Amino acid sequence: MGVLIRRNAIVIFMSVELMLNAVNLLLTAFSVYRGDASGQVFVFFIMALAAAEVAVGLAIIVMIYRNTNSIDINVLNRLKCRAHPTLPGREGFLKSRVFKKSPLPGEI
Repeated sequence: MGVLIRRNAIVIFMSVELMLNAVNLLLTAFSVYRGDASGQVFVFFIMALAAAEVAVGLAIIVMIYRNTNSIDINVLNRLKCRAHPTLPGREGFLKSRVFKKSPLPGEI
C-alpha cells in the first residue's frame, strides 16, 4: 500500500523491500511446512534481487536528487521528454520561445 500512496521515493523503495521480505518469510514458512528446500532457494534468489534493486534504486534516487534537489516523485514530471524533434507534439515545441528552428539532418 505504501508504494501506491506515498510520494517520497525513499519510502516507496522501503515499501518494496518490505513486500520482498514478506514474500521471503512466506516462502520460508511454506518450505519448512512442506519439508523441502525449494522455498529456501527462492528466498536466496529474492535476497540477491533485493540487494541489486537497492543498489540501483539508491543510485537513481541520488541522481534525481542532484538534478531536482527533491526526492518527491511529483517533481519528476519535469523529466518527461516532450521536446524531442522526432516525437509527436513537435509542432507545439517548434513554436515555443526556447527552441530556435534549425534544420534536421534530412532537411539540409
